[in-house]
Amino acid sequence: MERWAAADPRFHILRKENGGLSSARNAGMEAAQGEFLLFVDADDWIAPGLVGDALAAARESGAEQVHFNYCRAFEDRIEGAYLPLRDEVIDLDALGLANYFYRYWMPYAHGQEAWARLYRRSVVEAHGLRFAPNDEVFAEDTLMSAMLLFHTRRLAVLERPYLYYRQREGSI
Repeated sequence: MERWAAADPRFHILRKENGGLSSARNAGMEAAQGEFLLFVDADDWIAPGLVGDALAAARESGAEQVHFNYCRAFEDRIEGAYLPLRDEVIDLDALGLANYFYRYWMPYAHGQEAWARLYRRSVVEAHGLRFAPNDEVFAEDTLMSAMLLFHTRRLAVLERPYLYYRQREGSI
């Protein structure tokens, strides 16, 4: 990590005592300086092109969020695109948040995880949004994703799977 940080000023190393996933994500958000936020869990990885494609989709559409697909990565295989996504831009003002929840959220058509999205940092900061402590809520990323939707007017969706979500026996 130190080699990367020394070679590229966009990289910063944060050191903190282990406080759980929410604590780590919140520390990262506090330190963030860029226009967007992207979360990748330590055991997952992303495909080349994710950041560029997601940034382009956000900027071209004016979206506060960009949702993208993912593959499930098992020890012996990788399964293809997991979500039934298609490239689109959704105007939540026109569709209505209740309709979005009914069409996309409840049937898990767009997923609900924090790591399958790019977020505009200004929305997170303007509303003081943070991940709830892991010892207070299960699926803290689902809660954060729902809270962010309440402050989203437009979201872009990318059909292509860009994240590899590692699956291990006995892991949540």
